[in-house]
Amino acid sequence: MSRICSALIEAVKYAANDKQAALLFDYIESFSTGSLEAYRKSQKTWVTDISPGVENILGFVEPYRDPYGVRPEWEGAVCISDPDETSKLKALVDCSTKFIRMLSWAAPGENDGKGLFEASLFQAKTEN
Repeated sequence: MSRICSALIEAVKYAANDKQAALLFDYIESFSTGSLEAYRKSQKTWVTDISPGVENILGFVEPYRDPYGVRPEWEGAVCISDPDETSKLKALVDCSTKFIRMLSWAAPGENDGKGLFEASLFQAKTEN
């Protein structure tokens, strides 16, 4: 974990904005102290960084293989946005209300025709 924290300290220098730097500092605190609260704080910061060019997820995230569903494994991914793919996905998102209204549980007159199980307002990430 100390090697990961050292790499994250180096990565802070290349953060595109204050939110990304804060996320990395929260990762460092969590990974060096074991603080679950610091990790949760990092994820709350991550959600507010709308449409970053580069984003990541690090940590003991998903308990996929634990039969009790309580012990997560280490997971790490770094993703780089592709502008062409992003514009194609944006076109799909722009039509999302139309598609949602076609689902079997959609009900005219309920939640703008989307039914009870869908959010009233879908807020997609925006492009940079």
